[in-house]
Amino acid sequence: MAGRSDTASTGRYIQGGSAESLPKRIGWWERKDLPRSNTDVPFIITTKFNKRPDLLAYEIYGTSRLMWLVLQYNSIVDINEEFIEGKQLILPLKSRVFSELTQRQDPL
Repeated sequence: MAGRSDTASTGRYIQGGSAESLPKRIGWWERKDLPRSNTDVPFIITTKFNKRPDLLAYEIYGTSRLMWLVLQYNSIVDINEEFIEGKQLILPLKSRVFSELTQRQDPL
């Protein structure tokens, strides 16, 4: 079924954990945590990134495939309601993200 975030190979439900796909909703997903760090950076969502975590992930990490990480790190479930202009996010540094992604036994 195209268009569902729980079936997209680059989606946060696939890379950020596991999910049970039900006919009209996602049943659950197991979160894989990237621990908070004192090197994390605050970021205020601007008009450019309003409802576009893919663009922010590309800008910060060089790939839109890590939008799931931005969302999960900030406990955002509903992009339309929670990923809006003016909201403050906390973002891990690019170097730490890629270091964690390559060192972990269980993929983020």
